[in-house]
Amino acid sequence: MKQKIKFVFIPFLIIGCCFIVIYTLLNWLLIIQPGNFTFKEDLVNLWLPLVLPAIPVFIWLRPRIKLLALKRKTGDLPTLYFMIAWLAVGVPAVLAQKYLLSATGKLTRLNNIADMKSSVKTKYYLVEKHVTDTAHACMYKYASTSGKHSEHYEMSVFIVVPVLKNLSDTTGYYQTNWIGYKYHHQVSSKLSHEKINEAWAAFTNETMTEFEQRNTNNFAYLQLMGNTEDRDKYIKAVTRSGKYNGANRENNIFTAVNEPFSARNGNTLAWLCRASVACAAIWLIMVLLPKMDKAALNKFKKGDIAKNDDGIKDIKELLLPRPGYYITPILIHCNLLVFITMVFAGLGFISFDTVDLLKWGANYKPYIMEGQWWRLLSCIFLHGGIAHLLANMYGLLFVGIFLEPVTGKKTFLIVYLVTGVLASLTSLYWHEHAAGEGASGAIFGMYGVFIALLLAKLFDAAVSRAFLISASVFIGFNLLAGLTGNTDNAAHMGGLISGFIAGLMLAPALRRRNAMVSPSATADKPPGSWV
Repeated sequence: MKQKIKFVFIPFLIIGCCFIVIYTLLNWLLIIQPGNFTFKEDLVNLWLPLVLPAIPVFIWLRPRIKLLALKRKTGDLPTLYFMIAWLAVGVPAVLAQKYLLSATGKLTRLNNIADMKSSVKTKYYLVEKHVTDTAHACMYKYASTSGKHSEHYEMSVFIVVPVLKNLSDTTGYYQTNWIGYKYHHQVSSKLSHEKINEAWAAFTNETMTEFEQRNTNNFAYLQLMGNTEDRDKYIKAVTRSGKYNGANRENNIFTAVNEPFSARNGNTLAWLCRASVACAAIWLIMVLLPKMDKAALNKFKKGDIAKNDDGIKDIKELLLPRPGYYITPILIHCNLLVFITMVFAGLGFISFDTVDLLKWGANYKPYIMEGQWWRLLSCIFLHGGIAHLLANMYGLLFVGIFLEPVTGKKTFLIVYLVTGVLASLTSLYWHEHAAGEGASGAIFGMYGVFIALLLAKLFDAAVSRAFLISASVFIGFNLLAGLTGNTDNAAHMGGLISGFIAGLMLAPALRRRNAMVSPSATADKPPGSWV
């Protein structure tokens, strides 16, 4: 047990603590302290601290995971350990950024709002003299869908009010300080266009009535909004109103807070401590469960494992086309290329607006019925945001490294595209008024093929049991996610069923061509475990 703690657990603690401290310090020095809010807040405080721990865990902890005697016959346990260690560092790192953002925020006192120009940007402001000009407020309407079947139609109204030194400042038509108010309402997406328009009219009237009754001058302090998706909507409210000039990134959007400044942190610190202890405890239990591999430990002490580490080679094999594994990386690259192009077009990163997705080829029944059939195919290369993209590409990579060597590149590509289109058609049948995008329908189609070939015994018994379990877990997890979030299970089921039928049809020909094929027996076998 001492060796496990010394060689695996303590290095995990060191890696975790160093990453959290270094990333948090850099976030403070480079972004928060100088007021450099040009980066998306979700990117800096959520995605980077969640994703970047994979690098130190892969480089320094991954070789130490090899010291544990993890059996590979029942599944890819080394990769599971790698993923758990990654998340065990990432989750506390995310909470640390959230606490840092609120705890280090300085409350700056201003005599009046005009002093913002000469003051150093901070997170919080106490303004002694101010007046809000509700007569010159600006409004922006935004719609989206949500729910497990995209059955909810979300209506949001963003209103910004100029914050002035005195009302005479309005005559200049150049304002940079605003207080933002967000209103939200939800209806069924299955309503007709006429009913949705009526709902919009009623919601807008209710919003304006409530806003007119609000005392916008009554607040304890102002909180400067970071570079978020909501802030972009408030900026659009200013730019599209046509009332003001200079509506750009120099605008300060505030949230009016009506609680004491001392309560700004909430329970963030307590959650950070609990999460850190829980993650460390989970990793300790996982380290103590298996035995030490004495042979690997001796090699590690001599430095042989580090010298012969093939991790970089495995990554290259996963991402670069090669014989037997050609179409899968190309499909991944195509999805990445479309996403990167949309990002550089200024459409977002964490998520994209439904309007923009429709412009780029999302699946939408009214447009399909007008003759835009190409959307059935284009939508499988679109994703709603970075999380959507990464989840789907992981699923595609997992099934591709084992399935493509068996089916061949042409068959793999044809089945991928056909099941993707069939998944899109299934989605249209269930969701008449919702936009759809994502490669998950086509990926589920490949999992359907994979399961059919496993049941047809085209793989040996040991491989069949292990990967049938892995595939079932992946499919079950995604279908379960569809019951609780904004996931299109209709497309998933359409792809899965059509892929399963395709797999049963392909099985006899593939059996004749490959006889008994398994990943370990193919000439172009897939890359080994990451760890």
